[in-house]
Amino acid sequence: MSEQMIVEGEIENQCSGNCNGSSAAADNVSSRTELIDLDCKSCHKRYNDPRLLPCLHTFCAECIRSFEPYIISSDDRNPNLSISMNSLSSISNTVVTLMCPTCESEVDLPRRGVYELPVNFMIRKEILQKALNPNENNVHCDLCEESNAISRCMECTVNLCNFCSQAHNRQRKTASHKVISLEEVRKEGVDGLYSPLKCQSHLREEQRLFCETCDKTICRDCCIVEHRDHVIEFNDDIVDESRTLLLKLISKSEPHILTLQGTLKKINELDAEIENKKESVKQEIDLYMQSYMSALQKHKEQLFVKVDKVCEEKKQALKAQQFYMKQTLEDVQHSCAVAKRALTDGNNDEFLSLKPLLTQRMGNFSRLQIHSSPRADAFLKFLPDVSAGEIDSLEVFGDIKSKIIDPQKCSASGDGLYVAREAEEAEFCVVVRDNEGKECPQGTEDINIEIIQRGRRNGEHVIVDIEDEEDGSHKVYYTPDIPGQYFISVFIHTQHIQGSPFVVNVRSAWKEHSGKFHCCTFCSSEGRKDVTCACGATMPGGFKGCGHGHEGHPGKPHWSCCGKSDENSECARVFNEPSKMKTIAV
Repeated sequence: MSEQMIVEGEIENQCSGNCNGSSAAADNVSSRTELIDLDCKSCHKRYNDPRLLPCLHTFCAECIRSFEPYIISSDDRNPNLSISMNSLSSISNTVVTLMCPTCESEVDLPRRGVYELPVNFMIRKEILQKALNPNENNVHCDLCEESNAISRCMECTVNLCNFCSQAHNRQRKTASHKVISLEEVRKEGVDGLYSPLKCQSHLREEQRLFCETCDKTICRDCCIVEHRDHVIEFNDDIVDESRTLLLKLISKSEPHILTLQGTLKKINELDAEIENKKESVKQEIDLYMQSYMSALQKHKEQLFVKVDKVCEEKKQALKAQQFYMKQTLEDVQHSCAVAKRALTDGNNDEFLSLKPLLTQRMGNFSRLQIHSSPRADAFLKFLPDVSAGEIDSLEVFGDIKSKIIDPQKCSASGDGLYVAREAEEAEFCVVVRDNEGKECPQGTEDINIEIIQRGRRNGEHVIVDIEDEEDGSHKVYYTPDIPGQYFISVFIHTQHIQGSPFVVNVRSAWKEHSGKFHCCTFCSSEGRKDVTCACGATMPGGFKGCGHGHEGHPGKPHWSCCGKSDENSECARVFNEPSKMKTIAV
């Protein structure tokens, strides 16, 4: 249809009888199953001039104009120009991107602005249908929103009160609009109130043509100017094909609905399951904590009983010792007083008559061994980190330590206290005992060990590792880095244990043999005279090495480097002394 003039009469002939009808393809579309919301999601009022965004969400035209632009791109934009939705339509080649408040999708507005967006005729018909409802007596004016409407402008598709209707007729732009009463509108019905789509560029022209090049409806004037040389068809000629295409797209899209619904159902079920699991786990935690607190309460009561028992035993021991000490004190004081009076008050005969009793009694007291230290002590300590076993199958911690560690009754043993070797780990054992000589399972925190080499600068300590055997004994490991004499000091708190400090001699690292393990030099060198041996033996005839049966031979196989006869022994050669051995190639 390029470069052809389309007269208004031709358009009317093509469109007559079809504009209000529906094609057979549309009858295949399933009927509406949900009510259309007639309130705008932005202003929360009844839709006024509903426009459809590319994301298929509808808002009032003025509401869309109030949205803040998300992205603005323009080839001709002046950087000093202040941009607003009202001024964007005046800038050529401007693309405005908005964010839909409903789905948060980025949508591009037409270059000519909001009013180039398509009208949502479905919502407009619903609004009209509601206005035609006989039970709807109070239809408000869409312009002033105060008075009841009595008429309707078929061009603007708005309900008008008496005052707004008169004002509508007086304005130049709307004076020619068709305004009828609501009673007439109800008589005509929705299908009889066809309102043609007006072109936004040519307000008096109807959009009865479709530009396939631009994929939009246009008017007669548009195809002459803006859409010249485009592929243009009458709306009625391509509507069936477009409906068929849309039906195919719907049929391909509808399966996604079931998939999405199924996924949402799974998500909701999973969300409910998570909520149930949350409550279930909370109940488990609560039950466990109640059980654990009950176990802790029982353990607390047991500890209290143990503390009471320990303290009572200490007090009973002190009480018994106190009773014995008081009785002994009274006996000694009384016996001493009687003996003194016998010395001063009686004559010789009287004194001698009491001598056997007095000497025997005072002799017993003179040999009396008095333990001046109390049999108990006030030491009592709570150890919160020590495992105390299980209560109701739950492990609890915390125990009472009632015996004080006596450094003089603690001991250490093991080879590592006396001998060690350079760069090799040495070991010894420390046994912790209380004042009664009993081994204390607790006490690692009381042990302090220092290992210092004699004459070493700055008193550098050897690193020590203490391993608690949980029976009162503690294994101690250390690795000296150089040979020499070391002092090992073992402290309980700040006091040495018995035998501390210990002196340990650290030998040099193991030395491998550098010679041969042979029976004699003569055999191992195949009779060479210049080869020597560390055993020091020689042979007649100018041989410098040893031989069987000759003077100085040890009489058994030995190492040529140091003379040792044990094949698996450490080499005893001192490397800072001249070697007696001469190495040869055999």
